[in-house]
Amino acid sequence: MRSWACWSAASIATLTDSANFSDNLTLAGGASLGTFTAASVPGGTWSIAGSAKLLNVTKGDLDATITAASIGAIRIKGNLAGTLNLTAPGTDLTTLAVTGSIQQASITAAGNIGAISATSLTNSEIYAGIGDLPVGQVLPNTATDFVAASSIKSVNLKTVKGVDTFSNSDIAAALLGNLSLGTIQTNNSGNPTGVAAENIA
Repeated sequence: MRSWACWSAASIATLTDSANFSDNLTLAGGASLGTFTAASVPGGTWSIAGSAKLLNVTKGDLDATITAASIGAIRIKGNLAGTLNLTAPGTDLTTLAVTGSIQQASITAAGNIGAISATSLTNSEIYAGIGDLPVGQVLPNTATDFVAASSIKSVNLKTVKGVDTFSNSDIAAALLGNLSLGTIQTNNSGNPTGVAAENIA
């Protein structure tokens, strides 16, 4: 397996793979990633000390574990799974556009999240400025659970007749903007699910 590494103050301006990119990617010492393009990302662990400008998946899914200070935009012509962990203050993710579903994914940001769009949100979580929650607690329920005044600008899911587009998922931030969640599965076998915020626009 290939392993891309960039140390010290170096960075990668453009990284393109016409096929599937499942390698590990490490950029240390404040290094950044410009534009990344691949047909699909079926796996891999990424650690980016700095920011990433654009992650562009042109044909398939993005299913990797990615830690970065911030990401400008993510565009996926498929589904999103795996983990996105964004650590910077300010705007951590400007745009996440998924043609397919966000499923079995964890998106956490220390700062703000911009506009998210997908066909559906299933078995996933989207958190901005939320601290570590006790075992078994999936949504903040006290003011101390909101560790930063972070926001999620919008989450827009498509409405598909006869299909639950929001199921067994959680969205939380101190400030939630516009939530258009399509058809919401309300029978969740007793498992907590839904949204939590201090203010909902």
